[in-house]
Amino acid sequence: MYHYNQTRNKTAGYTTLLLVTIIGFSFLVSIGVISREVRRAQDRSLASQQHLEAMSLAETCRQEVLVRLLQDVTYRGNETINLDGHLCSVGQLEVNVAAKEVEFLVSATIGVYIYQTEYKNQTLD
Repeated sequence: MYHYNQTRNKTAGYTTLLLVTIIGFSFLVSIGVISREVRRAQDRSLASQQHLEAMSLAETCRQEVLVRLLQDVTYRGNETINLDGHLCSVGQLEVNVAAKEVEFLVSATIGVYIYQTEYKNQTLD
């Protein structure tokens, strides 16, 4: 009977070791999956934040262009404007003096996100 218990204990030990290994591996895989999903969520959040900041910068740039045009009627854009360390590019202004309207393209970059929009029928009043 002593021999039976030794064999039984060895088998139980191997089974326990195998079970602990499987559980440990499953735990590590779960941690990896969770980490990857958290990182994806952070990336989506950062992209969303950069998108909103770039949109805001483009709007601020639009306002700056209109102010410059009101201060100097010969202003035609086609430049890069520095707004508190952030850069936006302004395309060539198309001014319709009779209608008192202007159209132009603005491109604003925050991080790796580029927001580009065309402003049409902007009134000069």
